[in-house]
Amino acid sequence: MPDKFFKIHFIGIAGIGISALARWFLLDKNLIKKIYPDRTRQVKISGSDLIGSDLMEDLKKLGANIAIGPHQADNLPADCDLVIRTQAIPNDNPEVKKARKLNIPVKTYSQVLGELTKKFFTIAVSGMHGKTTTTSLLATVMLELGWRPTVIVGSKLAIFDNSNFHLGQDNYLIIEADEYRAAMLNYWPQIIILLNLEEEHLDYYRDLTDIYRQFSNYIKQLPERGSLIINSTLNPASLQTKTQKYKTICYDQDFTFNKQELKQNLLIPGEHNIENALATWAAVKEINCLDKKYNQEELKQKFLKSLGKFSGAWRRFDIKGEFDSVTVIDDYAHHPTEIKATLQAAKEKYPDRRLLCIFQAHQIKRTRSLFKDFITAFKQADKIIVADIYEVAGREEKADRQIEKIWAKKLTEQIKNSAY
Repeated sequence: MPDKFFKIHFIGIAGIGISALARWFLLDKNLIKKIYPDRTRQVKISGSDLIGSDLMEDLKKLGANIAIGPHQADNLPADCDLVIRTQAIPNDNPEVKKARKLNIPVKTYSQVLGELTKKFFTIAVSGMHGKTTTTSLLATVMLELGWRPTVIVGSKLAIFDNSNFHLGQDNYLIIEADEYRAAMLNYWPQIIILLNLEEEHLDYYRDLTDIYRQFSNYIKQLPERGSLIINSTLNPASLQTKTQKYKTICYDQDFTFNKQELKQNLLIPGEHNIENALATWAAVKEINCLDKKYNQEELKQKFLKSLGKFSGAWRRFDIKGEFDSVTVIDDYAHHPTEIKATLQAAKEKYPDRRLLCIFQAHQIKRTRSLFKDFITAFKQADKIIVADIYEVAGREEKADRQIEKIWAKKLTEQIKNSAY
């Protein structure tokens, strides 16, 4: 008698993106039919990761069976139907090797999500910086305005009960389109929001030219009536082809609102968040053109009001509290451009206060490849404390680990010797 369950095993299930996908399968029992229309069985989820997390605990409550600790072949059910792994899980992972030995299909998170983007009207938020905040802001605004999208975001949101996933009721899907290892090439959206491009993930991309080339290929996947929402400073022409079939919208050239209007309604500070709000407005206008839900003036007023419903995302200018008149803010900024934007936002919100920045670099290779930019990224801070570099599982080599403390010390010395 055949097993009534379709069994999916997630390797690296605690990851911020893949955990959202696991949650989607747990909450939507019919989701598997989107990928395999002939499958009528219920889904059973298992997974593994090195350490636990609150997101993992939520998955357990929903019925997932999760092994915590070093990856090992025994974590994988022998009768598994599909294995989904994060991009950081290597081919020599024992669970991957067992799956392949048993002829169980192994796909990455982005490959599976990519199949789902073909089944929904997908809005993909892309670029090197601002994806999480813009995805979160767009989700908040659409929900406030009466749409009911499904959302996958790289953070936890209060409006989703501190989850990184929201199950919607209509055919809209909002995703944060990660660019690591060109993951975005798996996605087939109807709307692409492209916030910015610069040197990043240089452990994969050769240089900025390579980044532009890969994103050009991504944009080509837009359908004939699709929309590219882009910042004009990126030189849109360099990302387009002679066979362009989609609409291009430069969100920073939309003068519906002045900056002061947006600042008065946004709860999150910083010039970069004005840009994120403008990109969100461009997407909402495109969706409204399709659905004809509101007239232009009504949409404008409701949009402004809805901005005030977004209080921010986890680890994105996340105000943790106060102690002895010291305000503590947590931010995931790990690129020099993001650090500058975060410090500028702090100065804007607290103009008369001293700014102490405690910084932990994220990934050894990023620290090394963008070293000169890191040195000058902290100029708005009054004092800087530099911690040892955070090693990213699956993305560091043995040789890098051996020099991690050397680079952390070198960064500290160079910052000290610059303008401080």
